[in-house]
Amino acid sequence: MKTLLYKEDWERVSETYEAWWEGELSRPLIHLTYIPPNVDVNDYYLTLSWAFMRFPPEKALTAMFECFSKTLFMCEAYPNVWVNIGPGALSAFLGSEVDFKPESGTSWFKGSFSLDELLNVELNPENKWWRYVNECTEKASKICRDKAIVAFTDLLDVATSLAHLRGGALKLVKDVFHEPSKVKMVLNHLHKIWFNCFEKFSNIIDTDFYGFSNWATLWSRRKSFILQCDFSVYLSPKLFSVFILPLVEEECRFFERSFWHLDGPLELPHLDKLLSLSGLNGIQWIPGAGNPDPGESCWVPLYRRIQEAGKLLQITGIPISKIIPVLSQISSKGVFIQASTSSLETAETLLGKMSEKYGLA
Repeated sequence: MKTLLYKEDWERVSETYEAWWEGELSRPLIHLTYIPPNVDVNDYYLTLSWAFMRFPPEKALTAMFECFSKTLFMCEAYPNVWVNIGPGALSAFLGSEVDFKPESGTSWFKGSFSLDELLNVELNPENKWWRYVNECTEKASKICRDKAIVAFTDLLDVATSLAHLRGGALKLVKDVFHEPSKVKMVLNHLHKIWFNCFEKFSNIIDTDFYGFSNWATLWSRRKSFILQCDFSVYLSPKLFSVFILPLVEEECRFFERSFWHLDGPLELPHLDKLLSLSGLNGIQWIPGAGNPDPGESCWVPLYRRIQEAGKLLQITGIPISKIIPVLSQISSKGVFIQASTSSLETAETLLGKMSEKYGLA
């Protein structure tokens, strides 16, 4: 696949991603989008993130293509059709209720299962959410041919999914202390289902054609996924090592390329453990609501720490004015910068400076 309707130089872009993964790209990877100022930005992002919860599959794809037609995908940005029902698809597939709030664009997942029930839970092919995501993914894979890339739904992680299925994080925290052995058994059982879901979606998407993409727009030709554990904020480093780390190690063995979504300061106590994993390729940093944006200098020591461990680094949502100042304080190699603007002049000025400083091919 050399070209896409909404990204004509896809062949160059895909090769650039491959070089970045392999540590062969000397400059930063730049995912920069320009959205014209006359576009309703709130509706635009709501559509790109939640089209499949707002509309039937064909209409969702039409709405996303409309957004793509208004977007200038600059440098390594690309049109990404993310089949999304919310951060917790696995728990929905296994029986959690899904409460979607269209006005704010959020999905909440809640089950009421016991640990004993979850020890024997299986993926039900008649589950409405499983059937719906399969349908959406099938239609996306068929209709997006030569237009856009199809991304995996957000399976989340098995620990956070277990918290959803149990009815909340507090219940799982109590389980960790009262029934640790059973929690481990359930996590391992859910993990098998998690891998099975990934493999099934790989076949539906036709990854030989589309490659592997996800909500973080980390495209890869080889088997890849973005890993995470929101539930880890409730765990000490010791408990993280006991309950979560073995799962992550298995995931790193399963995927040829893997990235960790580090979601806010409360997850930082686990960073050393993650950086020690030879199979983990990189870290994505999200400061979280209420914290300084990722372009602030207070995060530079964190970025250096990640790079010094030999990991790739994704900085997403950084204000354009802060991109070059941040890059001047860290190694530009192995960095993925993701940003957006409604000012074409601002975008072109940035790219001019980036080309002068790093060279953009």
